[in-house]
Formats: sequence, C-alpha cells, structure tokens
Amino acid sequence: LARLPAMSKLFFIHDILPMQWPEYFVAGEAARHRRRLSVAARLGDALLVSSEVIAQDLRDSGFGGGPPIHVLPLGVEPAFSRAPGLQPERSAAPCFVMCGTLEPRKNHLLILNLWRELAQMRPDPPRLVIVGRRGWENEAIVDMLERCAALRPYVTEIPDLPTPALADLLRGACALLAPSFAEGYGIPVLEALAVGTAVIASDIPAHRETAGGYATFLDPLDGLAWRAAVLDAADGSRAAAQSSLARFEPPRWEQHAARLFEIIDALPQGQK
Repeated sequence: LARLPAMSKLFFIHDILPMQWPEYFVAGEAARHRRRLSVAARLGDALLVSSEVIAQDLRDSGFGGGPPIHVLPLGVEPAFSRAPGLQPERSAAPCFVMCGTLEPRKNHLLILNLWRELAQMRPDPPRLVIVGRRGWENEAIVDMLERCAALRPYVTEIPDLPTPALADLLRGACALLAPSFAEGYGIPVLEALAVGTAVIASDIPAHRETAGGYATFLDPLDGLAWRAAVLDAADGSRAAAQSSLARFEPPRWEQHAARLFEIIDALPQGQK
C-alpha cells in the first residue's frame, strides 16, 4: 500500500474491542489489533467506522490525530422487512432468539442459566434459539448446551442460518435477546427491529446508539431483570410491540454506498 501513493487507502474499523476487553479474546489479540490500527492510521487516507461509539473509542485510544474518521453505518439486508405477506405463522410456544458467535463477550451464560431456571419453574417454558457458530473461550457455554438435560427440550443451537431463514425466525419470535457486555455496532439488533420484533438488550453505548428508544435496555449482570423482561415478553402482546416499532427505519445498504461515495469524492484529488 505504501508504494501506491496515487491510490486512496480507506480502512474500515469494525471495533477496537480486543484492546478494550482483552479478557474476552484469545491471548495476544489485543497486541495484534493495535498493530493493525497503527498500520491503518499510518497509511490510511481515511478511517471508516460503523458507529459514533467506535469513532470515539478510536479517539480515546490515541488514533484520533491521524486520518479523518467517518461514521458509515452498516446496512440491513432487504430480507429484513415488515412488508405485508412476510409474517410467518407462529408456533404455539413463545420463542426467543439470540444471534452471535458463541464467545464470553456475548453473555450466553446469563441467558442459558435463566432458561434452566425457567425450565424448572414453569410447565411450559418458552423456546430459545441460539444462532451462531462456536467461537473461543466458550467451554462453559458449550457444557451448558451439551450437558444440561434441563435445557435440551427448550434450547436449539443453529450454527449457520441463511439470511431469509433468519429473517423468518426473527419475525416469529417474541423478542431478540442481546445481553452482550460490549459491542461496536449491533447488526442483529437492527435486523430484529427492522422486521418489527422487540429487542431486549444490554444497556451499553453501542446498543443505545443502534436501537435508540426502540429497545428495552437492561444491565447485562442483572439476571432478575432479564427474567422479568423475558416473562413479560412471553406472556404479553406481540402485536403491541410490533405497533410501537412501526416507525423504526433501519440503515440500508443504499445509504451506506451513497455515503461511501461522498467520502471518496471528498478526498484530495491526488488521493483518489
């Protein structure tokens, strides 16, 4: 890259979580991530990020004095739509969805321990579908999924799900559960809100920015609050939740592309 001065060099930084939360990543990832950012800051003509949260994190971490930082939200696929005729028939049992790699930062253990309690306290606990591949440092999560007999009838793990199938799953769900300890953006939150499904999310800056006032925000360590919110969603009116989300407009890829071309057009002539 350094040998191509006439070519613009734009780097998309998804987050700096390995530097902020090294305990949630494999050993050495924080140092590797800092080296990547150093290269981007030294060679880049601009840094692109998906949220104001990440932009501020970069500035706070010492990468704010180099190339300009532009916020460029990622878009939501057209499959995630509230268009008429796309509402599938719901199953009799309430269903909740978690979506994301199985790793400690996503806080699966909170939800799995909650579901174990629900299975013991209710004759008809709701179903939980966990969508995502198994990641790292997840031995306790895997043990719960594979060895906890109480969870087996009510919890389904799906490593891979095509986009249309995920959209249908979210449409039929009572709520998306997003209890992460840290995020840079929040694509699953946007996807759920886009189809009109309620979101119960951890009260962290990225979720606040992504969902605005359209989600229920809870402390990711407050198990009792999560239990109450899940029971309310399972027993409550889904139609009311959908009505409150009718005005939500997620970012779309067309907007993403238009903003990207604006950024490119604004580069100094010699950098294009």
